[in-house]
Order: sequence, then structure tokens, then C-alpha cells
Amino acid sequence: MIRSGTLSRKEKFLAWGLPFLVLLLLGLLGTWFWQITRERRLLSARSDFEHHATRTIDTLRMRLNSYQRVLMATRGVLAASPDISPGDWKKYGEHLDISNNYPGIWGVTWAPVVSPDNIPVRYVAPLNDNTRNAIGYNMQAESIRRVAMAKARDTGQAVLSPPLYSQTMPEALSKSLSLILFVPVYSNSEIPQTLQARRERLIGFVNAGIHIPTMMQAVVNLPEGMRVCLYEGAGVNKEKLLYGNSKHNADVVPTFSYVKRIDFNGHPFTLRMESPSMQLMPQLLGMDLMLLAVWLLAFMLAALIRQLASMQFRAKVIAARMSAKAVKSEHEMRLILDNVPAIIAYVDQDNKITYANKRHADWAYTDIEKLVGESLDEKFLTAGENSPHLPAINKAMHGEVQRYEAEIPPDRVLDVSIIPNQMNGKVEGVFLFASDISETRAMADRMSHMAQYDHLTGLPNRALLQERLQQAMLHSKRDERYIALMFIDLDNFKNINDSLGHAFGDRLLQKIAKRLQSAVREEDTVSRLGGDEFVILLTRISCALDASRVALHVLGEVARPVYVDGHELHVGASIGISLYPQENTTADDLMKQADTAMYYAKRNGRGCYRFFSEEMSIAADRRLHLERSLRTAINNNELCLYFQPKIRASDNALIGLEALARWYLPDGSEILPAEFIPLAEETGLVRELDAWVLREACYHCKQWHELGWTHLNVAVNISLTRLDIESLHRSVQMALKESGLPPGKLEIELIESEMLRNSESNHIWISKLKDLGVKIAIDDFGVGYSNLSYLQNFGFDVLKIDKSFVQALEYSADTYHLIRGIMAMSHALGLQVVAEGVETEYQAAILRGEDCDMLQGYLFHVPMPAADIKKLLKSANETSTRNPEPGTRNPEPGTRNPEPGTRNPEPGTRNPEPGTRNPEPGTRNPEPGTRNPEPGTRNPEPGTRNIITGSGIIETEAGYRRRWSAADFSI
Repeated sequence: MIRSGTLSRKEKFLAWGLPFLVLLLLGLLGTWFWQITRERRLLSARSDFEHHATRTIDTLRMRLNSYQRVLMATRGVLAASPDISPGDWKKYGEHLDISNNYPGIWGVTWAPVVSPDNIPVRYVAPLNDNTRNAIGYNMQAESIRRVAMAKARDTGQAVLSPPLYSQTMPEALSKSLSLILFVPVYSNSEIPQTLQARRERLIGFVNAGIHIPTMMQAVVNLPEGMRVCLYEGAGVNKEKLLYGNSKHNADVVPTFSYVKRIDFNGHPFTLRMESPSMQLMPQLLGMDLMLLAVWLLAFMLAALIRQLASMQFRAKVIAARMSAKAVKSEHEMRLILDNVPAIIAYVDQDNKITYANKRHADWAYTDIEKLVGESLDEKFLTAGENSPHLPAINKAMHGEVQRYEAEIPPDRVLDVSIIPNQMNGKVEGVFLFASDISETRAMADRMSHMAQYDHLTGLPNRALLQERLQQAMLHSKRDERYIALMFIDLDNFKNINDSLGHAFGDRLLQKIAKRLQSAVREEDTVSRLGGDEFVILLTRISCALDASRVALHVLGEVARPVYVDGHELHVGASIGISLYPQENTTADDLMKQADTAMYYAKRNGRGCYRFFSEEMSIAADRRLHLERSLRTAINNNELCLYFQPKIRASDNALIGLEALARWYLPDGSEILPAEFIPLAEETGLVRELDAWVLREACYHCKQWHELGWTHLNVAVNISLTRLDIESLHRSVQMALKESGLPPGKLEIELIESEMLRNSESNHIWISKLKDLGVKIAIDDFGVGYSNLSYLQNFGFDVLKIDKSFVQALEYSADTYHLIRGIMAMSHALGLQVVAEGVETEYQAAILRGEDCDMLQGYLFHVPMPAADIKKLLKSANETSTRNPEPGTRNPEPGTRNPEPGTRNPEPGTRNPEPGTRNPEPGTRNPEPGTRNPEPGTRNPEPGTRNIITGSGIIETEAGYRRRWSAADFSI
């Protein structure tokens, strides 16, 4: 910047005065032009607004006059034919076409005078479902109408009623204000001259119901944003607002406004129109921007003049400064070059160093002064015939840029660039730049290794495995040898990882990885995909037997105990094997095949290997298709719910139901729960399935409550594999809230074997469910850990004895003692006991004798849809007992044993005579293989049983095996 004290008067004027004059002149000229243009735009906008306002008022007047004309014409028709027939009226109404020709009129009515106080509507046009309710309505019923009708009668003119909410209007319009236009009809078609004559000759009224919003919408056709308000009376009164196409905001000042009074047959209206407050903003903003641009242009021109003037003044100072700057720049450049991490040197045509920075001197272990004048190869640590620098310098001397890497013993690497310095087409010398990239090269090698090898085990990862697999497939075709891909998944690893921690799991994986490597050849590849999944690629094998031998060896190596930090750990492996070559098979196909085969190895007992087969592929495709279909079925509510009743053991009363999911395909075939429920648990769909069953079960139970069966509760079996506390809690809450079912009528059944997997977390969310008020039942008791302590800790309400114990009562005395102990323990803890899978009278009799609370099974009821449950409940109300004939269970209601308090004196005994228990301890069947030879006994032939089906007891062949039972279909 030039100091003003150093400038002459002329220079000061050129530097400051001239630019200021240019700026002021151009700015004022632009402002004057902007002011004129702005005023013209405002005048044009006001003219347009007033044109729209005038046109709207004229249109409104024409619309009201058209309403009056159609009523006057109708008056003429009715005066000539006051007893017009319905058919003629209909034709007349169709001719008028009210909806299209007279928008705003919802209907024209003819109301003849029956008596002074009764003027009912006889006809309405158009006649439809919306206007039909006006027929028969007494127009004299409302005082506001009577005043308008009286005025029309006495004057003989069309009279508008005050605004009202008409009861004769269509329901869709009755919530908005309307006007009714009354036209009196006199006999002989002419309006009588005197008031008395007009009153005496009145025969009725022709009316038109005018819906104000509809009329105004047909009238108003304005630019977007323009506000229109219609008020009753003279003047703007917001309490008499009849129509407004937008909310009025008193704080917003419109650009233009227009207020006009309109009179219709002495009835005043006031129309107010306002333009948007920002109507002219786009145009005015453009003009303002133009003015701003003019001032900016003036400023830029002034600045340019100022800059040109200043340039010549700066030239005087630049020369003086250049000398000082050159010295300073040389010093700064030296300082910079000496501190950069790169080696820098300048070499002349004689291969002598004429410049070197400090980094170069440090590299050569000498001083800069000693480097200058030396030969490059002598001071670059690579002297001798193998030096890469001299050939590169010779090429650079001929104008070629050189870039190479030089390895400096023992472990250093330099990135060297040599750039020729050409002056007038002649190379005067070369610049040499060298950077130490030893650490960068080592880092790149490490990154390359990390990209292809697993960081935990050091094994090849998926990417490297894929590369080697593709290479092996090419060599396999060329060498005509097989390759095998073995997909390995560790068994029991998750339990170890969850219980001992991830650190133990990582060390276990490292040891397993070493065992896998030792089990195969060096040319084979052992890869870790992630988690506990490994893949072995066997190359150049002769047949599938070779893969089998390796698989057996791997299984043995993995099965050996692994010792980690003093812990003896045991894991197994499930292996799936796919072979190549195959037709039209890619590397991804081989991986999928091996994965599918591993899945079957897992499913078939684990600790084994399976070769892939086409049947597995078909089954896998079916499983995938079934998963997609199940997801669709849940989302589209295509599942259905069945219910199996639970009866009270003491009196056979139906007191509860268990909800069971069923899935029927569109073709009528059924997917068994044993197939789709495990699939839902494996794929995570069990969350949506549980939520759906909860909603449906609570809904149906609430419906039965509303029909009077309020004693019923409903049980839903929930899978603990979901382990989603918040989701389950939310699903139960939502199901109860949506259905309105009392929480105490919902019972959540939990399978015993799943309860102890995560007992602490399960205890937390079971407590949350208990807080909601629902009941908790332990299902399939006896088949899991049967840990008695958790019965107290978890706070269960109901215990369900597994069906396997109930069915074992037929032949096992030990089972009888076990069930007896379960009953006593449960009752002592305050738990209700439900026996499921009851299929014979004998089983039911024993369970009743041990005070079992509820029974469930095919002996009583098969699972049935909700509609059949309703029929069952109705039939249960018609009779108080189930078997009125002799031979029923309880001939005297409330009794169980002929001698109160007695049970079976000896375990395993039965009842040789109907109605008694076992009078002789230890007796069961008088002959081996038989049970009760007397009438009413169970098996007349040795070795046979009775099958309990949905229709009762039927004969069967000896050696019968039960095909299915209700418990197999539990949710």
C-alpha cells in the first residue's frame, strides 16, 4: 500500500478523487432509474388488483341474479301447474341441471302451503341421497326462515334469509353457513297488487338453498395468494364473516386492499379483497438487486481506476524492495530446504554437486561445504559400478526426467527423482530429490498382509481364500484333479465365548487354527471367515475319499481338549464338503454348497461331516422359500389361530385355552408348526410371530369375555430364543391395550429347557412381565434341568407337566411317583398344575386323584378355530355335566374318590372296577399284557391301546404309535 504522504496532489486526485466521482455519478444515475421503474411497477400492480376485484364483484352479482332468475322461472311453472306431478318435476329438474349450471345451489325446492303454520317441502331438484332428507321438512319450523318467507310473501319479490345452518342441507354441507332464497308463488301467475291479496293468494314458495363456500369458490378466480372475504351487512365485521379463502392475520399488512358493498334485493353484503403482502416482492426484489448491481458495478469501476492509478505508484517502491527481498528470500529458501525431510542436490554437467541441503549432508555424514564440489556417487552411499545414480543422471543430462527407487544396505529404501534444468534448450545440470520411504514401504507391506490375512489367527481371510479358490479351480480343470472345499463351524464355541469371555474365545480360536494347519498339507489353504467359521481348501486330491480322510482327521484334532489359562475346554466341529469340478459352478457356488452341507451336519447331530448333494440344495431352496412365505404370511395376516381348551379337573369345566398357530397355504395344504416354528426361531421371525399370536389371542379372549364368559383365560407360548426383553414387553403391553383384555387373563408359557440358558436376564424380564399383571407358566416341566430353586425365584403362577410324563403313566410306576411329587411340591409353592397331552381316561383318573388342577389333551378337546370355541362355550352353558349317562366320571358333582382323602395305596395300581381306585395295593392287570378285563375296561386284547382322536375313542391295531398331539403345535 502506498502512503498518501509520499504522493503529489495530482497523484492523490488520480488515486482517490477520480474513483470517488465515478462511483457517485454511476450510483446516483442507477438510483434515479430504479425509483422511476419501481413506481411504474406499483401502479401497474394496483391496476391489476382493482381489475380482479371489480371482475369478482360483477361475477358475484351475476351469480346471485342467475339464482333469482331460475327461481322466477320455476315460480312461473308452478303458478301455472301448482299440482305438478313428480315425473314432470323430475324432468324439469333434469332440464335445469342445477349442479352444473348453478354452482352453489345444493337444491331447488317447492314447498306448497298446507296451512299457515305448515309449509312442507314437496319436491326437490336434483333428487338424490344427499337432498332427499329435505322432503317433508316444514319451512315454517325455524323463526329465521319465517321472517324471510313473510317478507317474500308480502313483497312478492325474492328474499334472502339471514345466514343459517340448514337442517335440510346435505350432511356434507350442513356444517357451513348457507343462505336460502325464497320466491313466493301466487295463484293465477300474477303478483297481486295489494298486501291482503298477496297473503290470500299465496300457494307456496320456491326456494333455493345456497351453500356460501361453494358459491364463492365458483365465483372467485384470482391469482394465488389473494384473499377474499364476504361479510353480511354493510361494513367489515369479522363476527359476520360468511366466507374467507384464507385466515386473516391483522398483523400482516396487505399490499393492496379493496372493500365494496353489494346489495341484492335490499340485502346488503360487503366484499373485502386483499393482495398478498409479498405480492410484489419478486418484482421489487429483482429491481433492488439491479440497483445493487449498478452500485457494485460503479464500485468495481472506481476500484479499477484506483488500482490502475496505484500500480504506477507501486512500481516506484517495488524496485527498492526487490533487492532486500532477494536477500531475504535466499535466506528463507535455504532455511526451508535445510529443514525439509528430503535429500536435495544440484549436479552440474561434470557430475559435481554445486548445491546440497542439510538433509543431504546429514545423510552423507559430512558438512554442506564439504559436499559442494564432490562427485555425487561418492557422497550418496552407493559408490561403485552398481550405483543406480550415474546412469540416471546421464539420461537426465539428455533431457529425460528420471524416477526410481534405490535400496541402500542394509534396510533403507530411497525414492529418487532427477529433473533436468534446461535453459534455452540446453541442459545446464540436474536437480536431485530423494526421500526415505523405508517406513512407508514397510507400512504398505503390513497393510497388504492385513488385507489378505486374519488378524487374530494369521490365516488367509475370505478375500485371499477366494483368490486361491479361483486359481485352484483353473488348475483342477487343467490337471484333471479334484479340489475339495471344507466349511467348518465349531460346536459349543458360543457357550465358551459367552461364559469365559472373548479373550478366552480368541485364544481358543488361535489354538484351533494351528491344529487345522497341522492337519493338512502345506499346499492346502486353511482360512478363517470370521467368528468360529473356518474353511479348508484341499487341492490335487484324487477322489472324495481323500476329503473324507482329512475331514475325519480334522474332527479328531478339534475334538481333543484345549487348555487355555488352566481351563480345559472342549469343542467340536461340523464340516460341510463340496467337490470340484462340477458343471457351471463358480467359486461362490462352492462356498454356498459347503455352507449348506455344514448346516446339515449341524442339524444331524454335530461332530460330523457331510458332502453336499443336490437334495440339500433343493431343501435349502425350500427353506429359503418357506422363510420368505412365512414373512409374507405374518405381514399379510395369512396365519390363523387355533385354541385347545383346558378343563378344570374337578368338574370338567372349560376355564382356559391355549393359543396355537396354524399356517395353511392358498392351495389348502398345511405347513406343520414343527416345521415353521423352528424356522421362525432360526431366522428371527419369531418376534413378529409372537407379537401376532399375542394380539390375536388377546383379541379373541376379550370377545368371549364380552359374550359373558369372563372366567376364561388364554395362554400363549413364547420362545425364549428371541432374547429381546423390550420388544416382548412392548408386544404384551400393546396386545393388552389394543384388545382391552385384563392382564390377569393372559398367561405366558415358557419352556423349562430354555429358561436356564440365561437365567439372570430371563429373571429380569419375567419380573417386568409380572409387573404388567400377566401370569407366567413353566411349560414342559420335567424334560429340562428340573431345577427346583428357580420355581421360587422366578415367581411362576402355573406349572405344566410335559405330555411325555402323562403318557408314561400307562406303563411306569416311577412316573406316577414323580408326578405325585411334582403335584405336592407345586401346590406347596402355590402353583397351579396343568397336565398336557391327556389322551386316555386312565391318565385323567390318576391325575384327578392327585389333585391336578387342570387337564388338557385330545381326550377332551382337539385344537379348534375361534368360531368352534364359541359353539363349544354355548353348548357348555346348555348342560352342567358332560356325560349324563351311567359310566360318567363323577356321578355326584364334586366327588372324586369313594372314600374321601384316599388315593392309590400302592404306586402303579389301577381300578379293576369302574368308579373305584385300587382296593388291593399292587394290583394292576389280572393277566400279563391286559389291564381291566371287566366291562368298561380299556384294552380287551393284549398289546392294544385306544387312540384318542378329535371325535373320541376308536379301535386301532396293536402296536399303535401316536402320530401327533396338541403339544406338538404349541407356539
